[in-house]
Amino acid sequence: MFKHLPPANTETPCFCLVRHGQTDWNAAGRIQGLEDIELNTVGRTQALQTGLYLQQWQWDRIISSPLKRAAESAEIIADHLKLAPVEIMDVFMERDYGDCSGMTAAQRKQSFPDGIIPRQETLETLQKRVLQGLQQLTLEPQARTLIVTHGGVINSLLAHISQGEIGTGKSILHNASLALFQYQQGWKILAYNLTAHLNEFNRIVESDKP
Repeated sequence: MFKHLPPANTETPCFCLVRHGQTDWNAAGRIQGLEDIELNTVGRTQALQTGLYLQQWQWDRIISSPLKRAAESAEIIADHLKLAPVEIMDVFMERDYGDCSGMTAAQRKQSFPDGIIPRQETLETLQKRVLQGLQQLTLEPQARTLIVTHGGVINSLLAHISQGEIGTGKSILHNASLALFQYQQGWKILAYNLTAHLNEFNRIVESDKP
């Protein structure tokens, strides 16, 4: 599935960003932001599936947002990859959605029809902190890094690197989806919103049944 992985040049920093597994708020379509919602049963299974799939490659480290849904996903993945400990970096925390946190998309549109949401973190501020965190990691000797984070974070990167062609406001990222970025004199998107590893796991389980 990962056509570009593992990278031919292991000296070039490579990052696989994983969206956390599902929560009850995800299932209900509620905006989470900085609300610290835990994974549900589906989300834990998705994290397990992701860890099993990523065993195909060597990873040097795993980093996570401090929010529970990301940190637990990272712990499950790390267990299968024998990566310990999970490193926590606050810069990969989800976007603060301000006064629309907890709402559904329909409720947000009804409450803020002009799109101006009080206390919401700006896209520019989000992109700046996330890029600073990634830039810091490109200076580390490890070449392959997993980062378990959030849809808003990944979409902000996609929007920045693609100059708005994809990402925030345009791309819907599934829970436990994978996005692959590489840094070599600038950022490059290799793949995003990959989810076939989840379907593949289910197919294997079904085929093993008597």
